[in-house]
Order: sequence, then C-alpha cells, then structure tokens
Amino acid sequence: MMKIPLVSVVMPVYNSERYLREAIESILNQTFKDFEFLIFDDGSTDRSKEIIKEYVAKDNRIIPFYSDINCGYVVHLNKGIELAKGEFIARMDSDDISLPTRLEKQISRLKEDVSIGIMGSSTIIIDKYGKKNRTDYRETNPDLLRWYTFFYNPFSHPTVIIRKVVFAEVGFYDEDKIPSEDRDLWARVALTQFKFCNLKDPLLLYRMHGDSISDRKKEDQNAISSEVLRNHIQKTIGESVPLQVIPIFKNFHLTNVEIPFSAHRCAIRVLKKLEKKFLRTYSLSPEIKARVNQMVAERELHLHIKLQKHKFILSCYYLLTFIINRPKYTFKVLKKYVL
Repeated sequence: MMKIPLVSVVMPVYNSERYLREAIESILNQTFKDFEFLIFDDGSTDRSKEIIKEYVAKDNRIIPFYSDINCGYVVHLNKGIELAKGEFIARMDSDDISLPTRLEKQISRLKEDVSIGIMGSSTIIIDKYGKKNRTDYRETNPDLLRWYTFFYNPFSHPTVIIRKVVFAEVGFYDEDKIPSEDRDLWARVALTQFKFCNLKDPLLLYRMHGDSISDRKKEDQNAISSEVLRNHIQKTIGESVPLQVIPIFKNFHLTNVEIPFSAHRCAIRVLKKLEKKFLRTYSLSPEIKARVNQMVAERELHLHIKLQKHKFILSCYYLLTFIINRPKYTFKVLKKYVL
C-alpha cells in the first residue's frame, strides 16, 4: 500500500522555462522528503512542458498535470488543493527558489502548534538574474499577524504552508478576487480560530521581475485588494464602511496618503471601532495591546494633522483632544509628526 505523503507541494507553471529548473530542483532537494509535488502546466507555449516531463522521469514524487489552454494559476491552485493527499499544502511559484530547509522548518513548527493554520516565512528578494537585493523580514507574532490583515499582507504568498482543514472550513481561493486572491483568503481565515505564523528565517528566494503577476496586474490588484479589505473590515465591525476611507488602511505605513476631507472623521471612527473590536475579541498580552494602541494612535494623529489643509481650527481642536486623551503624546513627541 502506497504511503500517503504528509505534504502536498502545489506549483502552477506558465511559460517559466527560464526559471523552472531552479524552482523544481529547489523542492526536490529539500531536507524534508515526505511530500508529493503537484505541477500544473497552464497551457505553456515555451519549453516548460518538456522540462516538467524531464523531471517526472527522474522523480516519482512529481505528479504532472497538463492543460491545453491557459486557465490562470488560481484555477490550478484550487485543483491542487482538491487533489492533494497531504495534511499540509505548500505553495510554490515556478520562478522562485525554496531554500533546502524550508519544508523541514515549517513542518516542524506546524507540528509543535496545531492551532497554526497558515505558516509563512521571511524571504530574500532576488532579481531576474538571481542577484540578491534585500531580505524581506516578516512579522512572526500570531496576534499581530491577525491584526495586520486589516492593513498589510501578512504573508509572502509563495512561502505559505496551509493545513488542508483550513480550506475545508473557509473554502478555496476565490477566482473572482484575482490577483488579490491571497489577501481574500487571509481575511477569511483571520475570522476563524486558526492562527497565523511566520518564521523569521528567510526560507525562499522571491524573484522580482517585470513578467511577474504582481507587476503585470498592479491596477487590478489595487482595486480588488481595496474591496477585499473593505469587506474584511465591514465583517469585523458589523457595519458599512465607505470605500473612500480604505486608502488609509491599505497604506497604513505611509503618512502622505490623501483622502477626501469629508472622510477624515469616518476613517478615525472606523479605526477606533476596529481597535476596540480586536482588543475585546482576542486575549492579548500587554505588549501586543500596546503595539496595537500605538499604531492606532499614530494613524489618528496623522489624520488630525492632515486636516490642517482644510480646517486649521478643527485640526487644532482634534490635536488638543488627542493630547488630553493620550497624555504620553506630549508636544515634544508631536513635533516629529508635525514637522
């Protein structure tokens, strides 16, 4: 009787002959060996299919699927999830490189804590030639990662390993949310009991190049991710949120984001409701509560200062109220935001 693998690695491929060998070999050379490797060729017109067949002949862990037409990578992700035999489903992109201990380290952590539903890692950013540019370190605290779903993408998508039971609870990737299908999935999982986690170690070389989906579909991604975020916030606080305030949440780390004057008060109200709901729902350590409170306070402060362009007196009133309600933000502290 054939042993059922613990992990199913799912990798869609489309016209990736330039990088495909490195991607495939990075999985086959993992120190963790108990996996099946589902490779979906999405109607490639280059030599991708021939390269896949070459490796199929060498390693029986590879299970290939070939499409005559280009269906889109999310179709194959969902098919891979449906066909996967493993308890854990690992994402892989055909232009990235998994470091040798990636699966070993992630699976070890997932076995330690059965409450973790999605496990990612930090990444090393490389260019189309494989030259290392920088390291993208990801937040590791599960509570902060859940909080971050209201503002940032908490995961680098190609690094994640997801328990198959997570999909049974929240459903598969939504093909209508491409190319923000990952943000939509994280938002749905964030409302369940499953925890998020990232390993601090970079476990994948993430390739940035002009042919990547994130580069080709930036406008679509921006529009759909805004709607995904809006729905996530609305479900959390239980009320409608105007689309015009969403840029404040999507660009939480930026201080130069502009929103209509009429949306300032609404943005602050939604932000405070989100904070209140989050702090009440989850049992958080004092340190995490302080981090959340600081993030909200600083964004509220930026919004008050932005009002000076429109209503100087109103801005001063809000700033004074802010100082009274949050005594630690003295005028000395405020100077770095105002100047």
